[in-house]
Amino acid sequence: MTYQCLCSQAPGAEELASMAGQKALLSDRCCRTAFIGHGKKPGAAAWRLPWKSFEQSKVYLENGGSAIMKGHAQRALWEETRYVLASELRFTHHRISPQFCCGQHRGQPLRMLVEALDRGDVTPQDLCMLGVPFKGRIHVLNNRRLKAFQEHEQHRIASGAGPVVVPILVFSLCPMTAKFILSYSTTSDGMYVDVGY
Repeated sequence: MTYQCLCSQAPGAEELASMAGQKALLSDRCCRTAFIGHGKKPGAAAWRLPWKSFEQSKVYLENGGSAIMKGHAQRALWEETRYVLASELRFTHHRISPQFCCGQHRGQPLRMLVEALDRGDVTPQDLCMLGVPFKGRIHVLNNRRLKAFQEHEQHRIASGAGPVVVPILVFSLCPMTAKFILSYSTTSDGMYVDVGY
């Protein structure tokens, strides 16, 4: 018996449960968690997966994972450059350091990049931005750079200039990778499996 983050209000939660051949019951302890089992309440030792598992299930569903698993579709991976307003891009982190820890700005405070953008010493075209599509949005993998772009955009708008357009290389997400991460619970490097509920 395991906990799986499959909020019953989320699109595709029932599909994920049926894919596992089990019944999904909404946990009375967390609206972000559903118990996957056979209609029984879990014990105190039941394993609860983190909230990230819920998001990984969305990656699986949004990218056609179910159809690919059933052999009804082929996996399509792509990458393309898009031009997006800084204010329309989304972060992947909930918190960032005020100082760069890697890359060409390593050791520098975020503020220095904002100031360089404001002066025109650096432009969006000078900085590599990477992202992925998720839930109809583009989430960046360069969170501090995005924060700098958004602050720079606010400064431009306040001074009467236009918004900041950011070139970003967008990579499709792989539903099979998400499925693997969701499924990987082996404690023996895959050598053995227990049978039971």
